[in-house]
Amino acid sequence: MKVLLIDDDRGFGKLLQDYFAATGLSLLLATDSESALRVLSTENVSAVLMDAQLGDSSMDGYDLCLHMREQLQINVPIIMISGSLAAAADGRDAGANGWLTKPFFPEEIMGLLNSLPGDS
Repeated sequence: MKVLLIDDDRGFGKLLQDYFAATGLSLLLATDSESALRVLSTENVSAVLMDAQLGDSSMDGYDLCLHMREQLQINVPIIMISGSLAAAADGRDAGANGWLTKPFFPEEIMGLLNSLPGDS
């Protein structure tokens, strides 16, 4: 399984990348919407993990999720990540399949990815 993480926190991304590697999975990293769109144009990913708030980006996570669903027709599971559970409804409205509230354990991501429909 190849998963794309879109998060502006590079340290968080590196931790998750190490965890995924230890489980035999591949985690691609993008730190803003522009780099995420570049990755999506060249890589076939099975799922997307996306921070709801992307600093220094032309689109926040909600706008990017909506763009991926409506404009790019990307039909893989998208899991939104945020420090606020109250924002989960906005993620669903944008097309996210699931939601994780920070902080969380990496095992929670794996459980959520395994429970979602799609090409996983």
